[in-house]
Order: sequence, then C-alpha cells, then structure tokens
Amino acid sequence: MDWHPAQVKAALEMVGTNLSKLAKEHKYAHINEVLYRPWVAAERIVARALALEPEAIWPSRYLRPRHRGIAMTRNPHALAPPGEGPD
Repeated sequence: MDWHPAQVKAALEMVGTNLSKLAKEHKYAHINEVLYRPWVAAERIVARALALEPEAIWPSRYLRPRHRGIAMTRNPHALAPPGEGPD
C-alpha cells in the first residue's frame, strides 16, 4: 500500500528536509505533485532523501515497468546516483 502524502511529508521532516528544499536542490520549481501522481524523477529524489527505494513508498506505481517515464524525464540530474549527476 502506498504511503499517505502526510506520511511522506512527515518522514522528510524527520530527516531534516521537505519537498520545497528537495525541489530547489534539484533545480525544480516544485515537486509536490509527486505525492498525488507518478513522476519518476521526483519519486527518486524523495526516496533518496529517505534512504529508500521509490518502490517502498509508492508500490502501486511500480507494478509495471517505468522505462517510458524514465525516458521522458527532462532533468537527468534527478535520475543520476547521488554525487554523480551533471551540474
């Protein structure tokens, strides 16, 4: 079962960040929509901040392969492993 949006926000606060901070760090205006709809890059950003895999937070979104969503991502920095993204 997917985490409730309030659970995601609370977990981020517990590790000292929030969606606004993560968005700015990764050069997005906002990433709040990740709480309500699939968004591969933002899911990875949030999961990485929580030291989890996106599948652990939103299992229903990963019942099918995500290759199309990955291919459509406009921000390759968000998909790169930590410390390896283009700047």
